[in-house]
Amino acid sequence: LYAVDLGGDHVVRAVTGLDGASLEILDFVVIPGGTLAAAQASDESVSLVDLTGVSPAVPVGQFTTLRGVSPEGSQLLVGDIYGAVTLDLADGTQTRLQQVPLDGEQPFIGDIHLTDRAGARVQQIVIFDPDAGSFTSAIAWADNTGARVIYLTPGDSGSIDDFSVSPNGQSASPESPLR
Repeated sequence: LYAVDLGGDHVVRAVTGLDGASLEILDFVVIPGGTLAAAQASDESVSLVDLTGVSPAVPVGQFTTLRGVSPEGSQLLVGDIYGAVTLDLADGTQTRLQQVPLDGEQPFIGDIHLTDRAGARVQQIVIFDPDAGSFTSAIAWADNTGARVIYLTPGDSGSIDDFSVSPNGQSASPESPLR
């Protein structure tokens, strides 16, 4: 992982891990509001790293995925073999995001973006219709008590390639392939 101080000398610097060596990563996310990033090393350890190189890396745990960060930067979204977990950056508290049914059905969960520190999220889902033998791609809003579809593909057909959530967590924009 390398960083450039855009407000300073514009020199490319290697970001170092716990051992002081250049960090080789699987994934990273920049934490809003400062110079920190969360980086997942090749051994699946996740650390907070200072992109300016001033402060040493701080380990926060071992996770199979590093998925994102909440809009205000207080929570990391990580994953383990059982699903998605939020990690509070202030106190290290881990909270498992409950998979909630949608209209009585358990959807397949794809990409997830946190929208607030309470676990509300926008997520890509796929719903299987066993009677028709088909799948429907959708974007849903959920928290640990319920979920609702906020976007379906036109005619309930096709797929959603990706989606983005605005930095303030107030808007979502799906991306579907051209037909």
